Amino acid sequence: MRTFLIAVLLSSLVAVVGCQTNLSPAVSAQTPAPAQPAPAPTTSAPPPGMVPYTNPVYHWSITYPSSYTIDASEPEWIKLRAYNPPREIGVHSFQAEMFNSLDEMVDWMLDDDQRYFEAKGLNMVVISRRPITLPNDVAAIDVVKEMQPGGKSRDIYVLIGQWAYLLSAETYVEFWNESEANFDQIINSFVVEATVA
Repeated sequence: MRTFLIAVLLSSLVAVVGCQTNLSPAVSAQTPAPAQPAPAPTTSAPPPGMVPYTNPVYHWSITYPSSYTIDASEPEWIKLRAYNPPREIGVHSFQAEMFNSLDEMVDWMLDDDQRYFEAKGLNMVVISRRPITLPNDVAAIDVVKEMQPGGKSRDIYVLIGQWAYLLSAETYVEFWNESEANFDQIINSFVVEATVA
């Protein structure tokens, strides 16, 4: 998945990493059918300084710090950005009917990322990979990786039926510790409110 950052070095690197759009036909953003009920969302007011957003097409919600800007012009690829320090979270929603399990999807997507980086003469190293549970008891896989030279990301993969969601949080390695609390807040607020049919 590919995204932005600022310098020429990372603009190509991160436009590469967090928000890839070269997904195969079986892993693509398609106009979804009407939503089906998901586990009951937890409803509460966002914490002070946090802004709520609900995706009207893919039926998930998130809260993010008011210091971030949001680009919701493409419902399948929502981008949250902050500039001091530079960081971004892309939330991708796409159909993934070719996968039988979350692990299979993550393996395929990491292999795809690795091929992309190698083709650009860059390097991607997976630092950690672990299962986590998001709100509504949604199973996810949390992958932290370094995109060399200089970038770092935390990707959260979710597969519900034939629909997949990817939260990709990215910044420079030097700003990782400063950005990590914001990334955690945003990731931990992600709720699938209804599954897409």
